[in-house]
Amino acid sequence: MKTDRLTLLVTPDEKAEIGARADAMGISTSELVRRAVRSYDPELDTDAVQTLADELALVVKGTEKKVNAALAQLSRFEAFFADPDARRAEAQAALEREELEWPFEVPVAPKSRRKTAPKTTGAARV
Repeated sequence: MKTDRLTLLVTPDEKAEIGARADAMGISTSELVRRAVRSYDPELDTDAVQTLADELALVVKGTEKKVNAALAQLSRFEAFFADPDARRAEAQAALEREELEWPFEVPVAPKSRRKTAPKTTGAARV
């Protein structure tokens, strides 16, 4: 049971800030102050925390770059496959010219050098 009172002198701006934070959290100003006191650690190594925060920022930045690159690649594929009929016509024309172009390199052997698969008679070779 809470029976002791603590009088705390603050500026009007500090009082407003404390009240706004408590309201945003849905708690009383007294509860906000109690939580702040419980969480305060004078032994906290702020340099170590800052180092970890800096490392995390670098990881996040690298991840953002990779996600953006993946999204850009996805957009290119979406654009590539947006009109399948046009893609088929382009692929057919490229095959006929032996200049097949895809969003990735696909080697195509010249027609004169293409090997046909051996015909099977149904019996498996051992």
